[in-house]
Amino acid sequence: MAPNWRREEYKPETDTVLRRKKVTKEDGEPFKFGLVASGVQGKLEYLQSAKEKLDEDVKLSEEGKQEYEAELARLKERKRFLEERVRKCRVWTDIYEKDIGPMENSYEHLCDEIHVLYGAAKEKHEKGLKLLYEHFNYHPIYKHWDDTFTAVPFKPK
Repeated sequence: MAPNWRREEYKPETDTVLRRKKVTKEDGEPFKFGLVASGVQGKLEYLQSAKEKLDEDVKLSEEGKQEYEAELARLKERKRFLEERVRKCRVWTDIYEKDIGPMENSYEHLCDEIHVLYGAAKEKHEKGLKLLYEHFNYHPIYKHWDDTFTAVPFKPK
């Protein structure tokens, strides 16, 4: 037989009835079962929402972890590339020091010798100009009309 849904005949068997009813524990302390059930239900809802938030945080952390792993892989590849480049540069430097280094030292030595030789050449050039002044009546600024000597004056630096 179907229950009559009018208020006076309806007797629900839910926790709303239990909330009004006083229940005692085995040791005899009275408490309201409905309040306890409501508190437990609130705590369960809180724990459920906290669990959902933690699940969302875990999902975001997993995504972040994947991003970090991808970035780490890129950095490891870059490190490998740079280490290979450093190795090639070291090989080149060893070859340079072995083959070109002695030539560079001799080049500096040759430059010093050329500087000494060029200084001596300047002195001899100056002596040559004095010789032209004395024996050929040469004057770089003033030329005589009957000069047969047609040199251009030049003094090295």
